[in-house]
Amino acid sequence: RDTQRSSSAVQSDVTMFHTLCYLFPLMAFAVAAMIVLTTITRMMENQRLQMGTLKALGFHGRQIRSHYMCYALYPSLIGSLLGLFVGRHPLPSILWELEMAHFQFPYRLNPPVSWSEWLVTGLGVLLAVAICYRTYRQSGRETTAQLLRPKPPKAGRKLLLERFPKLWGRMGFNAKMVTRNLMRNKLRTIMMLVGLLCCTMLIITSLGLQDSVTSLSVKYYTKSLDYDVIANLTGTVDKAESYERRADADAAECLMEKSVSLRTDAGTRTERLTVLEDDQTMIHLGKDETFVPLETGTAAITYKLTKTLNLHVGDTVRVYLPGDDEPFTIAIGQIVYNTVTQGIYLNRTTWESLRKGEFVPTGLMLKNPDETYLAQLADMDEVDSLDYPAKLIDDMMQMLDSLSAVFTMLTCIALALAFVICYNMGLMNFVERTREYATLKVLGYHQKEIRRLIMRENSIISLFGVALGIWPGIALTDIIMHTCEPESGFYPGAPTIQSIVIACVVTYLFSQLLQRMLARKVQKIDMVEALKSVE
Repeated sequence: RDTQRSSSAVQSDVTMFHTLCYLFPLMAFAVAAMIVLTTITRMMENQRLQMGTLKALGFHGRQIRSHYMCYALYPSLIGSLLGLFVGRHPLPSILWELEMAHFQFPYRLNPPVSWSEWLVTGLGVLLAVAICYRTYRQSGRETTAQLLRPKPPKAGRKLLLERFPKLWGRMGFNAKMVTRNLMRNKLRTIMMLVGLLCCTMLIITSLGLQDSVTSLSVKYYTKSLDYDVIANLTGTVDKAESYERRADADAAECLMEKSVSLRTDAGTRTERLTVLEDDQTMIHLGKDETFVPLETGTAAITYKLTKTLNLHVGDTVRVYLPGDDEPFTIAIGQIVYNTVTQGIYLNRTTWESLRKGEFVPTGLMLKNPDETYLAQLADMDEVDSLDYPAKLIDDMMQMLDSLSAVFTMLTCIALALAFVICYNMGLMNFVERTREYATLKVLGYHQKEIRRLIMRENSIISLFGVALGIWPGIALTDIIMHTCEPESGFYPGAPTIQSIVIACVVTYLFSQLLQRMLARKVQKIDMVEALKSVE
């Protein structure tokens, strides 16, 4: 199974999906925890008066706690069960169609709900209830009299900036007010930062995955493979010189490929041995798709394979050919790079010096061939098929189109996360500072000036949140790409500058739009209600 290409390809995809089954649930739980935490916190803040009223009427603390636990228990239970049964169909269907584009399976299995799925469902409910219980305890400890009064603002502390009188003195009143509020509510500021950071990170990841797949396919099929067509030969009819002499093309080169067993102290691997002409120029194996000639007398091994087998330049490997009990030992002379296939490379002179058989071509690479000659090749018995790198790029782009729904879903999750967290935190901040805004109105501030004050505070948080989300987004893209790579591939994450800028701009503008919605509430402030006091 390891040596049979289609079987190993299917097993590679199974391994990839199995690994992603650990990565994405962790991301999902983190997003759910943040959304539940901000929503429950906002609800508890709004329910302070009702809690105090229930306590004053004689309800026991356990009864009140049970009442508010239901706000987390029932919605999370319904949501988890819906996610369990609905989530088993849309995403798997998309992935199944993606697999069917490359493989042919007899039928699709619909497995029953596993214990791990029930466990994830239970953990989702437990997470929501635990967050609700922790949030309730903060209010449940207060006395009835404290709950019946509006929550007093936190006492101000001397900021670090105030220890630098020259810098602090140059700041205006509005700047000082914004700075003090950000430092006074550190947890809320951090939550908004994390929400915007995660939104930026997920959008960069969504766009970066598309960039990475596109870059991977384009670089490999247009730069690493510098030919237009390759004719796959049976390897039993003619010599390389004969094919190259008869080829009606600007350039023609032959190669020979064999499946071999590589054995080292670190283990055994079945990989591909590729033998190239001494003066070949059509396969670029250098870093960043540059051309490097193969050294005579030694072998070249791909970068990822050196990591798998813990090999370095100067080490030796034992190579077993199919049907040959006597291996040959060869030293590693150079490390080459191939993002799609891994293996070991020799030039023709090195292969013939090993005395393991003649150089029998299994592939004929052609650059700018004549169409009539291609038709003749297609009719030859020794030609299995003709492969066009340009067509393979189109197939890769079609696969990317089929994954667009997954990427769009990831972007929507990111925006939903930013909306819930920023709106909840912004609304809580507005409610707590209603008295301050009303006081500013009394002092002569216009509504536009107060809205501008709110927007300035949000802009600072948004800029920091977006900036902090860039590096995690790039890192997560790279992690997912390496997670998805099969054993025969090396998939680096490569989000473009354009995608990073788009993600940052979208997150920032989305945050600004939310704050404009909240800033409009300034004109609805009831001055009498906001400024009255219990003193």
